[in-house]
Amino acid sequence: MTPVVNIYTRVTSDDTECVYLCLRSVLVTMSVNELNIVEGYDCHCKHALVRCQPTTEGLFGVGLNSAPVRMKGESPQIKHLFVFLQGSTPSNTSRYFSVDFGLVHLVALDFNMYYGDDPCGMPCAADQLTWLKEDLAKANKNRQNIPWVMAMAHYPVYCTGCNGNSDVTGEYYSSADAELYGNCNVSASQAYGAKRTASRATPPKSVRGASNNLVSDMQPILASFGVDFFMAGHWHYYESLYPGVKGTAECLSCLQPTQKNFVNPKGTIHVTTGNGGPPGKDSFTEHCPGEDCGNITSTRAQTTEFGYGRLVVHNSSHAEFTQYFNANGSVFDHFVVVQTTHKPFDQHN
Repeated sequence: MTPVVNIYTRVTSDDTECVYLCLRSVLVTMSVNELNIVEGYDCHCKHALVRCQPTTEGLFGVGLNSAPVRMKGESPQIKHLFVFLQGSTPSNTSRYFSVDFGLVHLVALDFNMYYGDDPCGMPCAADQLTWLKEDLAKANKNRQNIPWVMAMAHYPVYCTGCNGNSDVTGEYYSSADAELYGNCNVSASQAYGAKRTASRATPPKSVRGASNNLVSDMQPILASFGVDFFMAGHWHYYESLYPGVKGTAECLSCLQPTQKNFVNPKGTIHVTTGNGGPPGKDSFTEHCPGEDCGNITSTRAQTTEFGYGRLVVHNSSHAEFTQYFNANGSVFDHFVVVQTTHKPFDQHN
């Protein structure tokens, strides 16, 4: 399941009108199969790309339920949408991009190549990393105007279960079978691998090996550019972590907290909210035994109940995250982030 997060950020009334009308003009002209348009104002992809609507009190809301659309080719309409969305550092692809929404610089990333379901492989990962560093360098120079930086992807970087199991392959972890049978189901992974043996050119990586490559690439970037939030899905549960910058030598994806509060965080806040309505629930113990069995050191809240998150950016120093249950709209988790100085984490005292 892709991450389900609504983002609200304060902008001027002129900005709200401009962004809203521009998005509407782009979206209503699309009639490609990949998109489902609702009244020209509410845009969904089959993989839940982007949804937007103006809100009250000068807030502009954007619901991002996924990383970029996964397609064999890019239609002119899809390419036009992403050219429109891309910010000051165009990626020239729908696979990853950035855009400024009010006080938030939002970066959407594609981690499919790490887990073996992408023929482009690591050359695409290298291209994305080069672009990401350039994009975040520009974003950091503009933090006086757009202070908050948020990244998102389908796959989390740090989470309970991200360390995986050496007997589960990355190609299974990224497959539709994992959606049904669990991300770290050993027997299901073996059955999936048996079906793929004849067509596979090289042996697949384990989830652990693939995740280690991902963390090794992303950890120094998130820390050195002071990324405030990282939102992800994939795991059919909700988990929020305290701020942190890296894992342990034994478990790279087991984030260690820099603090157990959200006042002037000295690390990125990671949230996995992938339980908006998937075919089944994951658990926090399906990959046990292991260093991240049940939870990791930075875990602060967990649930497997269906729900979605909402991030409200009030101003340059205060942001508020809330996780709601689908069943009755009640609040499961809530925290306020106070960040008075947005900068690389290694520059914090």
